[in-house]
Amino acid sequence: MSMRWVLVAALALAGCDDGGGGGGGGGGGPAAASTAVEPAAWEAARAARVARAARVRARAARAARAARAAKVARRRPGRRRRPGRRGRRGRRGRPGRRGRPGGAGGAPGEAMFCQEVCEDTADCIQGFECRDQRCWPADSNTNCDGNQQCVSLFSGWLMSCADTSGCDGGAAGTQACIDVGGEGRCALIPGEFIQCASLNMEEVEAPAFGAEGTVTACGQPRAICNDDRFCQLPCRGDADCSGEYPRCDVDSGLCKCTAGSCMTNASVCGDDGICRCAGNADCNQGGVDTCYDGFCGCSSVAVCGEQTVNPGTTLTCAPLP
Repeated sequence: MSMRWVLVAALALAGCDDGGGGGGGGGGGPAAASTAVEPAAWEAARAARVARAARVRARAARAARAARAAKVARRRPGRRRRPGRRGRRGRRGRPGRRGRPGGAGGAPGEAMFCQEVCEDTADCIQGFECRDQRCWPADSNTNCDGNQQCVSLFSGWLMSCADTSGCDGGAAGTQACIDVGGEGRCALIPGEFIQCASLNMEEVEAPAFGAEGTVTACGQPRAICNDDRFCQLPCRGDADCSGEYPRCDVDSGLCKCTAGSCMTNASVCGDDGICRCAGNADCNQGGVDTCYDGFCGCSSVAVCGEQTVNPGTTLTCAPLP
């Protein structure tokens, strides 16, 4: 299975959640204040979606690798199926058994997931382009080449600029053009309406682009390009982890689940620290209704809903490309 599906899944998950702080109040204030709030809230929400997409992409990559490993582990060496006989459907994995990831139950056959299909780049949101009928960041590849590429991805530094006036939030004072590897990129800056901590980011000093001096911007300086050439945001302790993955495995830099922490489309924490579904009943949030080898997917496009993250894409329920 190609890892290219990861960003599609990440965008679908991130786009359905328009949370992520950073916007702020302003009701009843002067006209100048209210006009600044709108760009601030919009930029903060977009940056949060981009950063959240990157985090989900990294987690989904782990899940995909775990699913493949589970499938390989269930094949017993030295045994061959008799020709002409259909293989029997595997039994549901029991959580806690050594050597088997918990909750590897679900439907037989190839897993299917809700995905957005594009025909050309005009179908995608700004900063993304249509490749192989999927929307991808216009200036990035599936694999990373260095840490700076991952810092930019997790920080939402994707839009090119010649100076701060070229950033959507430049006039409102919510964005600045910074130097990223010799290129100008728009970055959120902390202020009255935006706090980096509310976006799960840190304040970092970066050289200004198109101007003198430095800029304090919101970023993710701990992002790395791991040995598999995938971007990762390693945890340094449990404080960097939350929700259904509250435990930090410092050696790997991965946040992992614990017993009882898996609640969203899952009920079992596998031995590898990844949440899994134990059956179709676990798959009840979002565009899923079927448990495939411990991971929730769709049975038909009717499950996927109607809303898309990108303006011109259409939804499909299909195996991952």
